[in-house]
Amino acid sequence: MCYLVIRKQRTTYTMAARYASSSVLFLCILYSVSCFNLEPRIPVIKYGEAGSYFGFSVAEHITFNQDGSQTSWLLVGAPLDQNLQPNTTKSGALWKCSLSPDTNDCEQIITDGKRTEYGTINTTLDSDHLSGPYSDEIKEGQWLGVTVRSQGPGKKAVVCAHRYIRKIGQLQFGQGLCYTFKNTLQLHEITEPCRGRPITREHEEYGFCQVGTSSTLLDDETLILGSPGPYAWRGTIFAQDMTDEMFARDNVVYSAPVTDGASPVEKYSYLGMSVAGGMFFGNKSSYVAGAPRAQGTGQVVIFNKKDTADWGRTDLDILRFTLILKGEQFGSSFGYEVAVADVNGDGLPDLLVGAPFYFSRDAGGAVYLYLNKNQNLTKKFDLKLTGKQESQFGISIANASDLNKDGCQDIAIGSPYEGNGVVYIYMGNRRTGLNSIPDQVISAESLPIVLKTFGYSLSGGIDLDANGYPDLLVGAYENSSVALIRTRPIIDIKTSIRPSNTIINIDPTKQGCERDPSSKYTCFHFQACCTIESLVKSTKTNALKLNYVIEAETFLGGKRYSRVFLDTEKTNIVKKSIVLDKEIEDCREHIVYIKNNTRDIQTPIKFQVTYKLENVEPQYSPSGTLPNIDDYPVLNATAMTTFSAHFLNDCGTDAICVSNLIVNPVLQLPKTSDGKSYALTLGQEEEIKLSITVDNYGESAYESQLFVQHHSSLHYIAANISDKNVICTSVNKTIVSCMLENPFKKQPESAAPITMRFDARALEDNEPSVVFTVWANSTSKELHSGKKPVQVEALVIKNAELLIKGAARPEQVFYGGDIKGESAMTYFDDVGTRVVHTYQVFNEGPWRVSSVQVVILWPHQVASENAQGKWLLYPEDVPTVDGEADQSNGECFITEKEINPLNLTSRPGTFEPYLENLEINPFMSTGKISVNSYEKQQNQSKVVELSTAKENKVRRKRDSDVVKAEAYTDKDGQRKHVVNMSCQKKTAKCIQFQCVIYRLSRAQATTITVKARLWNATLVEDYPRISHVNIASTAFIHIPDHYNIHQSKQHDDTATVETVAYPDLKISEPTEVPLWVIIISVIIGLIVLILLILALWKLGFFKRSRPDPTLSGNLEKNHHESSPFIGRDRNSIR
Repeated sequence: MCYLVIRKQRTTYTMAARYASSSVLFLCILYSVSCFNLEPRIPVIKYGEAGSYFGFSVAEHITFNQDGSQTSWLLVGAPLDQNLQPNTTKSGALWKCSLSPDTNDCEQIITDGKRTEYGTINTTLDSDHLSGPYSDEIKEGQWLGVTVRSQGPGKKAVVCAHRYIRKIGQLQFGQGLCYTFKNTLQLHEITEPCRGRPITREHEEYGFCQVGTSSTLLDDETLILGSPGPYAWRGTIFAQDMTDEMFARDNVVYSAPVTDGASPVEKYSYLGMSVAGGMFFGNKSSYVAGAPRAQGTGQVVIFNKKDTADWGRTDLDILRFTLILKGEQFGSSFGYEVAVADVNGDGLPDLLVGAPFYFSRDAGGAVYLYLNKNQNLTKKFDLKLTGKQESQFGISIANASDLNKDGCQDIAIGSPYEGNGVVYIYMGNRRTGLNSIPDQVISAESLPIVLKTFGYSLSGGIDLDANGYPDLLVGAYENSSVALIRTRPIIDIKTSIRPSNTIINIDPTKQGCERDPSSKYTCFHFQACCTIESLVKSTKTNALKLNYVIEAETFLGGKRYSRVFLDTEKTNIVKKSIVLDKEIEDCREHIVYIKNNTRDIQTPIKFQVTYKLENVEPQYSPSGTLPNIDDYPVLNATAMTTFSAHFLNDCGTDAICVSNLIVNPVLQLPKTSDGKSYALTLGQEEEIKLSITVDNYGESAYESQLFVQHHSSLHYIAANISDKNVICTSVNKTIVSCMLENPFKKQPESAAPITMRFDARALEDNEPSVVFTVWANSTSKELHSGKKPVQVEALVIKNAELLIKGAARPEQVFYGGDIKGESAMTYFDDVGTRVVHTYQVFNEGPWRVSSVQVVILWPHQVASENAQGKWLLYPEDVPTVDGEADQSNGECFITEKEINPLNLTSRPGTFEPYLENLEINPFMSTGKISVNSYEKQQNQSKVVELSTAKENKVRRKRDSDVVKAEAYTDKDGQRKHVVNMSCQKKTAKCIQFQCVIYRLSRAQATTITVKARLWNATLVEDYPRISHVNIASTAFIHIPDHYNIHQSKQHDDTATVETVAYPDLKISEPTEVPLWVIIISVIIGLIVLILLILALWKLGFFKRSRPDPTLSGNLEKNHHESSPFIGRDRNSIR
């Protein structure tokens, strides 16, 4: 008949079924944070008929009887129960249950069947004479008990049936009705606010009101009823006066606007799903209504009556809305439940809104808190509380009143589908409104009987067991059960220490005390007294057993070790038990003994006294008498106290010692040349001595200590101390502490200083100086509180003399044979002879060097104007760095493309001698390294087969790639030509090997080895007829500046290694020209000469006329004088 009802039923059944299947998993879990005073172990549990939804709604109620007594009731709605009215089936019922251990003693309250056909109530009818339903109404399935509310102790109650149907002809209209009851739970009135309203358009008017879906009774006698059905489930609320005095009652039924444009919500918003009321905006009541489907997210609308003096207006019964609160998530059903409570104790009502279908990655269900600030609510919530996923946290919210008596009202929130159900208790907080973390978590498993959907309905705020604390009623409709969780009383324990004069001016130099004069220890005594007080005066508590603990100094926040022990137990912790009645003081005496040789005789001795209740475990029973909840009180947070005992001192009348400690450190090291600093030469001074003079120019200093902070690389050895009362120890790697005389007073002038010794051999190389920071302190007050520590510094001087030497192996090599191009190179021996250059770096000391950089300039190509020169010394592999015992203590860095760029390999199956073994230590030899005869023979007799042009592509000789030879005359007078190829002369292209040697100690050496191949083809092609070729590599060492290493000699930081390459005799000697070449050359020359003569003859060269020399004497004379050769020819002719 109504979509809303179907939805609500479906949700209930579906969720119940879902969790029923998994409830077995939770039967073994005892999840309860009983951190405060709601006691779930001895509840009052009541059961209804199975399947009746007994517990769907609950309310706490107290009846004031005529004899002045009071009766507490649990009001329980069962919407599917069988009513006492005849001719009805499962129309719902209202039950009242007493506070007894019996689980089945609930009594149904008469509701239906007392109404006459005129609409009045026949109060004389009892349960045996009730009338059946009239012909114009349908009671079956009306869900009587969907909501139950109590106005408070001695006041009214209300129950509703939102699916109650009234018939008009053949039409049926689900308008709903509510019953109100007197204080005595006698039926008082029937309320049907939708009756008589327009129903022509059925659900688009008031045809399906569903009045009573929610309800509440305010303190001002206003009954608010939620009605989510009118105008296509847009919804509305009704507010009417329920004052007993009929003449004083306002008979107007006020309602929220429902028409388009007037209503604050759109259709299908379900406005009225929840209702509440409070004086949010002054001294007039405001009405809160939830619309969980408004705009998809849900809304809460706050209404007020119109404030006007024009009573002639016709719309005064229409409430005006003053504030709309919007939900933050689509589908969260924001407004499904609302509640009012003063959570921050400011006297103003605050608003709580539930959104049980809110969800996030790790949360399900939410409750929003809106604090009332200066009688105004804002649209922004102040706090959001969330539950676990799919728990429907916030589907029920109850004002639990002030559980802990702190002046702030507390809140209970139901989470019925979290396991079998959980109720969260949040205590009010004057600063934030509510604590963000629950103060108590009550699960269904914490009860002696597990109830399913525990927490679906809640009611609180009323003290049903008269112990001065409000109790909490929880419904679990799936079990058709309810549980009353009663509140335990809170007690305070007031403590005091007596007598006060015995715990001051304790003289540590005297043994014994008033209670134990013969003791060999300094001692004193005190009394620890306590009194039990209840926060609620009416609470009657029996004698209680208390466990108390007295702990000296080692409690949280105190010292690690105690200076005292108590009584004769030789321990600083005493545990005792006492039985105490309320408002009666109990005192216990204890003797405190101070341990011998206690240094701290100034700091007060602190004690902590802690009291705990020793409660008997409560036992639940469904029979007998109800356990007295007052027998199980909880202790307030004030059950702990601390006090101190003070020593006698010689610091004047104010008992405050003001000391003035002075330190003067001096290093036993030579001064630098400027006299301003100390000089520490590493390798010479292996030990540093620091002398410290300590004095006190003020009052006594207690627990005085001297501290020296040093570099972590310096190791403390010991201290030379003449005073036996001073003890020095190393606290950690950088601090040395000395305990001085206690108390420490002004020292005589003859007092010897404290001399500390430190080992400097492990000092790090990158430290330019070492600083000692010296200070002293005590537990006394310092005269100059801002006094800075004294520092003394020593400059670190590090001397290390490094030198580098080099050697070539072999020093002489030969080249020859045929020319072979790069494309034909496959193996290393295709290139030429192996050449090894070795450099040795030696540290003469006196100090070590943490890091040495060695740069090697390697001539890998002949100098050329082009980017690529001819190969010279072809590197085989990355250079190796070897220390003593062939241990690697460094590495070289170079790009991969510069090492073996042709990817050559060793020829398989062949053996090539290791040149490294030519001499055990070449740096010990005075002569040149000889060449192995086998190597020389191999170079001279090597025969290389000619390859095709494709396989053996030889680069064309370029004049720019040939280094010019230099001529010189040797000692035998022979003139020779030599070629020098080196990086310094820029006659070779060089690459750099960047090598690093790590930690080169004094008198240690490290060897760097470079392996390469002499490129035979380059020398054969370009230098076949010269004396020899000198190929040199150069290496130099460098120490980074930040190591601050000093060297007196720099000339031995560079070394050059030279390999001398000689041409093979086959290419250096001149070659004879064959005879046939000479004969052919002569014949060709004669033929060319004959052809030249014939050509000249044909041209008439031999027939030209000659001048007569006799024609002119001058001419002859001139010719004679100017041409002596002609004259010579003439004479020769004559």
